[in-house]
Amino acid sequence: MTTEDWIKVEDKLPEPDEDVIVYDDRCGVIIASYNPYCGWVSYEHGVLDHVTHWGPLALPRLID
Repeated sequence: MTTEDWIKVEDKLPEPDEDVIVYDDRCGVIIASYNPYCGWVSYEHGVLDHVTHWGPLALPRLID
């Protein structure tokens, strides 16, 4: 993931409840999801109030 891959929260939000990688000013880079009713949520940190950027979470490719 490069700097150009990050999406500003004010420009676009991910699909509801889709796991994505986010940058939060307090917690750093973590995996979270966006819920229209409660905002950004992380399993580790709960509700996140300072998410500025997000990007798609690329899962590892399986080797045959």
